[in-house]
Amino acid sequence: MREASRVTRRGGKVVTVFSHRWFPGKEIRLWPERHPFERLGLVLGCYRKSGGQHRNRARQFEAGR
Repeated sequence: MREASRVTRRGGKVVTVFSHRWFPGKEIRLWPERHPFERLGLVLGCYRKSGGQHRNRARQFEAGR
């Protein structure tokens, strides 16, 4: 995430996509302990901690909607 912040121009966009599906043994410890909305906050928190100078916004989409 730090690298994405470094190479993105001011006003540019970084898009992160992830699914609510996860596979035991392949996830970070915090992932299965979190509600889907909290997982979104976890990812946003990582971007904020990366030191990027950009506005963070989150959108959640569900299949079929």
